Formats: sequence, structure tokens, C-alpha cells
Amino acid sequence: MIIFHNNNKKFKIDYLQIVIAIILIFNLFAVAPLNAQEEQRAQSLPMSMVKSRPSQPNKCIFGVYPVGLWDFDFARKTFKISFYAWWRTRDPSYNPGKSVEITNATEYYSKFGQSGQNKDEYYTYLHYYATIQKNWDFKFFPFDRQILEVRLEDFADINQIVFEPDYQKSHLHNELFLPGWELNDIKLKKSVTHYATNFGDISTEDGYYARLTFLIDIKRKGWQPLFNYFIGFFISFCLCAMIFFVEITNLNARANLSLGGIFTAVGNKYILDQVIPLTGSFSLADAVQTATFAVILLSVFSIIFINWKLTHKGEGKAWWYNNLFCTLLVLSYTLFVGIWIIRAIVS
Repeated sequence: MIIFHNNNKKFKIDYLQIVIAIILIFNLFAVAPLNAQEEQRAQSLPMSMVKSRPSQPNKCIFGVYPVGLWDFDFARKTFKISFYAWWRTRDPSYNPGKSVEITNATEYYSKFGQSGQNKDEYYTYLHYYATIQKNWDFKFFPFDRQILEVRLEDFADINQIVFEPDYQKSHLHNELFLPGWELNDIKLKKSVTHYATNFGDISTEDGYYARLTFLIDIKRKGWQPLFNYFIGFFISFCLCAMIFFVEITNLNARANLSLGGIFTAVGNKYILDQVIPLTGSFSLADAVQTATFAVILLSVFSIIFINWKLTHKGEGKAWWYNNLFCTLLVLSYTLFVGIWIIRAIVS
């Protein structure tokens, strides 16, 4: 302790009080930034991680409005889409921009949005751009029907948020145009997704999360692609059919026609393999290819067989077998391929 004298007055300074004051001031300035960091971290977390569980889940009306489809990548199994999404709820703290994700997207982002209030209801809408994973179905290519599916889920479980689709206001944009495809309709489906984990939250065993899925039904306009991608197979079939209209004694002409059919079919197969990837199921493309190569093999066999008949049984018997082979091959190919094409059209 130090004592000062001023105008006959004494002042006492206690060192202990000075040290305590310095410590208090230091704590004040050191703790304040930490509190600010904790508050900022809490704001950056999804609402489900910082909010206590409500007594009843928040019911949210959820709608979508697709405005663009492009970049169908059959090799990488993706497509790109842009759409608006909106949420209506009575919870003023619900922030779907931070808590809703597109679960089947390889990448996505939202460009802009807006929030507001109508009476006791709060709404938010966002414009999403996403690259979506898609297992393309080529069974009936080029008359294939594709269902484009986009799945949106909330980070919060169903104890905190549930979705109700906005069927009335969810439509395809009237200016949405997809060259070579027919846009049929859009469907919304709500569901609950189960994850066999608690994602670190020991207060629960499994996770159940609200999901909204919208599905866009499109069908390819297939007549032009049918002739563009399969014309080689059809020409190969015609060349093989022409064999039976050539004199049975003209062996060279018949052999040249069959050889032309082989090269035409092989070339068309090479082109078609660049357009559609291999599929696990028997498709229209497989049916046309199988039927065409079968006709080629049978036509080559018929040349050999008819020539043998010509040598051993005479020209009359050879022409009878020639007409029989022609009828069987043409009818079988036409019926088989025709049935597959009809199935594809009505699919």
C-alpha cells in the first residue's frame, strides 16, 4: 500500500485492488470476441442443430416450378435443371435456404430468392440450379420415356418439420421447351426417408426426414431418330431380302449383296454404340440388331443351301426353297421388329 499527501489529505492505493481491476478488464475484452464467434457459429448451423425440439412438428407447404431442362448426358448419367421452390409456414424462424438440400444432385446452388409474410404465414422462395443424377432407361429407345426425378430433404427430422406438397401451384413453366421431347406432366410426392444412423445425435437411434420429390414425365419424339440411328440395319435387311430376287445361278451377285449387308449392319452398330450406352436389359436397339444379324446369317446359309439344291435337285426345287426362305425371313423380321416398335411407341 502507498500513501500520498496532498493539501494535508491522505490517499491510499491498494496494489491488490489494482490487480483485480486489471484482471476484470482483461476478461471483459477476451470473452466478448469468443461470445461473438459462438453466436456466429450458431447462426451458420442448420436450424435443427440450434433449436430445441418443438412439441409438434412444423407443417410446411412446399411447391416447385421447373423453368429449364438441358444437357442430358447419357454417358455420365446426369441432366441439368433450374426450378423455383417455395415454402409456406407459420414458423418465422424457418430458413429452408440453409436447411433444405437436393439429395440426388451432384452439385446445386440457389441464385436468388425472397422471404415475406402474409398475415400469420411466412413464405420463402429460391431459384435452384442443379445437376441431377439419372439412370437413363433405353429399353425403348428412340421412343423411350424418361422420368426426371428431383429429391429435396430437410436437415431437420420429422419431429421438427414435415412437408405438404403444394399441388395447386406446382406446374411446368409454359415456356419450358425441350427439343426432340414431349413434356407430359409433373407430379409431386411426399415421403419420409429413413437413415439407419443418428448422425451423431445420441438423443435418437435412427433418423427420419421429410422429403419432397417431384417427377417430370418426358417422352422422346422417336420417328426421326428411328430412321437416323437404325437406317443402316434396315438397309442391311433390304440387301439380304434382295438376294432372293436374284437368279439362283448368279452366285457372285448374291454373295456381294450379303457382304454389303454385313458391312452396313456393322457400321450402323458402331454408330449406335456411340449414342446409347450398354444396358442391362434387352432393348428395342438389341432387338433390331439381333434380328438384322440373324437375317444376314440365314441369308448366307440360304445361298449355300440353295446352291446345293440347284446342283443336286435341279432348278425347280432350288427356286421352291428360295421362295420359302424369302417368305420366312421377311415375315419373321417384319413381325419381330414391328412388334418391338409398337411396344416402344405405346410405352
